[in-house]
Formats: sequence, structure tokens, C-alpha cells
Amino acid sequence: MEEAENERVLKETLEKELMIGYEIQTTILPRKLPICPGIEMVARYYPAKEVGGDFYDVFLKDHGENQTLFITIADAAGKGISACLYSLCLRSMLRCFYAEHDDLGKIVSRANQLLCLDTENTGMFVTVLTSIYNAKTRTLTYLSAGHNPGYILRRNGSWELLENPGMAMGVVDFPSPKAQTVQLEVGDLVFLYTDGVTETPTPLGELYGEDRLKSFIKKNQDIPVETLADELLKDLVKFSEDTSQFDDITIISFRVI
Repeated sequence: MEEAENERVLKETLEKELMIGYEIQTTILPRKLPICPGIEMVARYYPAKEVGGDFYDVFLKDHGENQTLFITIADAAGKGISACLYSLCLRSMLRCFYAEHDDLGKIVSRANQLLCLDTENTGMFVTVLTSIYNAKTRTLTYLSAGHNPGYILRRNGSWELLENPGMAMGVVDFPSPKAQTVQLEVGDLVFLYTDGVTETPTPLGELYGEDRLKSFIKKNQDIPVETLADELLKDLVKFSEDTSQFDDITIISFRVI
């Protein structure tokens, strides 16, 4: 009876932790995406049963006629409240430095310095793909810190990867990394995601993978981005044959119009 009671208390404690973690996750996500001229955008977050550390953020800085959009997608290592709290901290750091600077490398470097003070000896780290979209020039400046590469599907059907050799944040202090800039044109589609998408498994352990993801995006590149995101989730469920979702799934996509 004592053992059964201990198991009951442990289960209730875990359920409370998962509920708190879920509330933290949903709190840090933008309630409404800002309106940026010249693009249509969607963001989707589908939590797994075990609370993870995925988050995304979209933040508009208004310079009068020159508006820039700060777009971030990230995945903290581990599960539970710990991963959620590190995600919350990093999101706040990035927002603060973006409010002060336009240099993406400096923003990431300074946020990483602070994050490393918290993650020291914990083994915690966060993979991040962050970017600044300039609505006036249609340029996308991006920087990856150990995250899955994002995709640009050009209107003509060609692909470009958003990647550079960066280390995940929270591991060690690093100097300001160099961001890269690409020119976008009307009809180009940008797609960012966390590994919960490509690592969706079948009952036999086969993974959805990047090739299947790119094939799906290309097949549906002309439909509205909100429909694209929702149809992708349906395809993931179909592929997994209703296997329990192991990891959070997070998607940000926008098309230049």
C-alpha cells in the first residue's frame, strides 16, 4: 500500500509538472502574428505528450517606412519544465537585444553569453535558427546555431538552404558569428521547422525525413501558407499511422507576395 501511494504521488507530481510546462510553452508563444507588409505568414506549434522546449517568436520592429521582422525558431534539449524555462529565458534575451541592435551576429552572441551563465555544468543547450526580414528590401538575414536548416523554395522551383556552421547556444561562449543574407522575390516560400517534423516515426521506426518534407512542400507550394502547415500536420499523422507523437512539432513559414 505504501509503494502504491508513493507511485500515485509521483504520478500526480509528474502530471502537475507537465501541465505547468505546457502552460509555460503556450505563454511564451506569440498570441497573434504581427502584420508585415508584403508577406503572408503562418506559425504552428503542436506539443507532444511530453513537454519539450520548442518555441518560436515573431517580433516586428518599426523604423517608420522601413519595417523589419525578427523571426526565431528554437528547440531546447530535454523535456519538462527545465527545457521550457530555458526556452523562456532565451526568448526574452533575444527580444531584448533585438530591440537594441540590428546586427544579428551581435544579438546571438550576447544572448549566448548570458545563456551560458545559466547552463553552466547542466548539459542544457538550445538550437536556434533566427532571422531578420526587411520588408522594404525583401532581404532575409539569417543565422543558425546548430538548428535544422531552413528552406527557401523559389518561385521557379529551385531550393536554397538556410544554414551555416554554428554551434548550439548555451554550450560555450563564442564570438559574434557571421550572419548571411539572401534576396527574396515575389512568390518565394520560406519554411522553418524543428526536428519533430522530420523525426516523426512510423510504428516500425522509419522517419519522415527531409526528402519527404521537401517533396511535400514543393507539391503544395502554391497553396496558402496556413493551409500548407495544416495539411503537413495531416500528412505527418497519416505517415505515423497515429503513433504517439514523440517530440514537439513547430513550423514557421512565409511567402513573399
